[in-house]
Amino acid sequence: MTPVKPSLLELSPAYTVRVFNPYEEIRFTENLLPHWQQAGAVYFITFRLADALPARLLAQWEDERTTWLRFHPKPWTLETEDEYHKRFSGAVDHWLDAGHGSCLLRQIDCAKIIDDALRHFDGKRLALISSVVRIMSMCSWFKIQNIL
Repeated sequence: MTPVKPSLLELSPAYTVRVFNPYEEIRFTENLLPHWQQAGAVYFITFRLADALPARLLAQWEDERTTWLRFHPKPWTLETEDEYHKRFSGAVDHWLDAGHGSCLLRQIDCAKIIDDALRHFDGKRLALISSVVRIMSMCSWFKIQNIL
């Protein structure tokens, strides 16, 4: 039997995943991102290019979401929350994948700028767990080191 090499997540406490806990100490900041900080918590960030979602689709999405929310006030059941995410989060993901706009991140040199920026503080201020640069957006999981 071939031994299985442990993953980086198993080897380093810097890369352990611990989600935000509203009952533990929180540091609130105004001019420092993330605005809510918690020692040891993992953060997920995402952004998209300004032209990734056509204005007409975004306006239609906002109108439909506003109407849906009016007819589905919180608190939601699990089924209602699932419906919300399928209708609205899923639509945005689909449009981002459709490649509207300039798709600047399709160009290797542009995507590399974003990737290099994400990795700049890895091992210094944060532990980068995972990141993806797509043609219209970027998302990343990371853990800030030495806060609070």
